[in-house]
This record gives sequence, structure tokens and C-alpha cells, in this order.
Amino acid sequence: MSKTIVLVGCGNIGSRTLQSLLGIDSANLQSLTIWCFDPNPKSLELAQTRAAEVSTAADANGHKVEFVNRLHDLPTHADLAIISTTSSHRWSATNELLAHTSVERLILEKFLFTEAEHYGLAAELFAKTGTSCWVNCPRPAWPGYLNLATRIKGRGPVQARVAGSNWAMASNVIHFLAAFSAITGERFTEFDSHRLDPEPIENKRGGYKEISGTLGAIGSGGSRVDILCDTASRSGITVDILSSAGRFILFEAQNKMLFQAEDSDWQWSETEFPMLFASQMSAAFAELMTAGRCPLPTFEDMTEPHLALMRVFNSVFFGDDSLSRPTPVT
Repeated sequence: MSKTIVLVGCGNIGSRTLQSLLGIDSANLQSLTIWCFDPNPKSLELAQTRAAEVSTAADANGHKVEFVNRLHDLPTHADLAIISTTSSHRWSATNELLAHTSVERLILEKFLFTEAEHYGLAAELFAKTGTSCWVNCPRPAWPGYLNLATRIKGRGPVQARVAGSNWAMASNVIHFLAAFSAITGERFTEFDSHRLDPEPIENKRGGYKEISGTLGAIGSGGSRVDILCDTASRSGITVDILSSAGRFILFEAQNKMLFQAEDSDWQWSETEFPMLFASQMSAAFAELMTAGRCPLPTFEDMTEPHLALMRVFNSVFFGDDSLSRPTPVT
């Protein structure tokens, strides 16, 4: 029996997510009917273009795609739904979708919501509809981080540093917190923000903002991660991790890791560090539909880190850490 998937939001990330869905192997999961909804005709056109780029795989797997610009044209039941709108529209998109469609499993893009009250409302909605929810922070599903977790997890706290230039820190820091939660088994909900730069930066998307400087994140088991974003250079992101199992330096963009560890006799070695693009998440999505689980973090696990970060961001954007106003991060 064919599975039904609904994709809400077909812009840049949503259209790449569609490519991942079309790449799901029908040998492990039967053919899919994928409904793509976006009221913007240009976004639907982009999704159609990117679907055509992987048409060979889609045809081989027997998947069917429907493109609609009205929510009420969507089916009333979905085995999986993915909402890839911007953060300011995500609560309304979630609320409206679940009012129309019964969704068994849901994936939300980060940054989850811009208003604090929406987190509680979403939790109540998911409980009412029986919908299980995950957050699309994909690093825990990357082969590199999965392999690293087997070396580090359960070996005590780590000291780490993430550093790079102009990498939209406010929008993307949650990705690294998800990764460090996965490899340490700790939750990161406490932050040291006194080294952040006092002036916010305009995001390339109008109405949203970014931050720079250094943010300290403290894990529930004693791990500490310093996360740096500068604006003066053009350096790529590196991740440097020191643990009782060894030292690991990750160059994500180059798919490379340098390490000095007990299982390599403490000699410096180099190995691959495989990552995944948004168009390469087929295995995680398939596992979610077949097994009801996947490496992505759950909504419950990510709610507290999001709310804690909103306080940090608002202190930079508005001069106080109140959650009474929307946090303009996407």
C-alpha cells in the first residue's frame, strides 16, 4: 500500500527535501505519493524543477508527486508531513495543516517558532492529534557524527569549539547543539552570552536578524561548547572536540576529520567525515516511516534549547531577555 507524504513549503530547503523523498528506495518502503503545497507559484516551480533533476530515481522507485497551491487540496491523512516554511509562518502552517490533515509523523524545520507561546500550543496540538514530531536538524543523521558518537558517547564530558566566519549563527547554532546532544547524550539548555557582539546583524531574509561573537553552551553532563562566529574573515567552519577518547577536528565542508585517539595509538590520523545535504536525507525519512524513529531530535528534546536561545537572542536584538515579543530568527 502506498504511503502518503505532505510537504508544506517548497522553497530552497523544501525543494531539496523533496529530492530526498524521491530518493527513498521502494525496495525498503513501498511507492510514495508526495503532495507538495505552497501558495507561491515560484516555489512550486522550483520544486518541479528540482524533482525533474532526480526523475530517474523517482521513476525507478515508482513515486508519484502532486503539486498544489491550496491547502484544502491536500489529502486528509498523511503518514508523514514535513513543514519547511520560514519560522514566522511555521505555527500557522502547522496549526492549519493538522486541522485539515491527520498526520502520524511530522518533521518541522528549525528555527521552530518565533513566539514562545507557540511551543506550548504545539505540544498541546500534537497530544490532541496523536502526532509525533521531530525537528529537521540533520547533523545527528550524518554518518560522520554517527561514527563520532560511537567513540565519545558515555565517555564523560567534552570540551569543544565551533568556529567560522559569517555563517548565520543565530539561525544555525541549533544544528550544532543537536549534533553535540547526539554525540554526548547531554542536553544543552544553559548559555553564557557575555561574549556575544552587542550589535545584531541583518539576515539576508528580510525581517530576520543574526548575531556574531562567541556563545558558550553548557551541557547537562558537564560538557562545554564555545561557538564562534566572526565577521572579519572568510574562514570556513571547523569543529574541535577534546574528550577522554581523544581529540577530533572536523572539517565538514571537506568531509574530513583529523584525530588523535586511543584506537589509533594516539597518532594523528586523517579519515573521511561524511556529511549529508538536504537532498540526501532519504534513509532517515524512510526509517521514520518504517520504524517510527530516526536520528533527528524530537520536538520534546528541542523545545527547551529553542526557548533558552530565544532569551539569548532577544537580549542582543532588544536589550532584554524577555520572551514577550517574537524572536526574529529563521
